[in-house]
Amino acid sequence: FSVFLQEAMSRDAKGILQQQKKNISLDEMMRETQNFIERIRFLIDEPQHTVPDIFIWMLSNHKRIAYTRIPAKDVLYSPVKEQRGKHCGKIKTHFLKLPGKRPPG
Repeated sequence: FSVFLQEAMSRDAKGILQQQKKNISLDEMMRETQNFIERIRFLIDEPQHTVPDIFIWMLSNHKRIAYTRIPAKDVLYSPVKEQRGKHCGKIKTHFLKLPGKRPPG
């Protein structure tokens, strides 16, 4: 469902860009933009993502000693640039956390 919605939003975004070239009223453009923003907010506020997060574990003697968690949506690949994750194809530094330990605060 989320992928379908993202594809539809990508088409809508391209449509909005094409409408900028046409002579449409400011009110109509504001309605289209507001509708697009509402759909973006739905994707951001989605409580449960359809793709699970990525966990990278550091092992020593077959024991998990540290890990990092990466949201899959941040590294997801798509041939369409607008649908790629913000860190797709980029080198990133991730600091590892101790399992079961919560930072104070």
